[in-house]
Amino acid sequence: MSGIQNEHKTVNETAARTRLAGEVLHHYHIDPSSLPLSQAAALTSSTPDEVLALIEAKMRREARHNKNGK
Repeated sequence: MSGIQNEHKTVNETAARTRLAGEVLHHYHIDPSSLPLSQAAALTSSTPDEVLALIEAKMRREARHNKNGK
């Protein structure tokens, strides 16, 4: 994912990338914090890869929608 390259970014750094990232983190019940995404994801029984993949998918879907909507 462009900009979000690994699970070592903090939750706050991940959320700051795009509005969609914040929505995905909320979906996984990951609260804003300075914890690394890997640690925060583990606390919710998910993996950073799952979270980042969903953010990527939502970003791509929104980009397609925006492109087709113009």
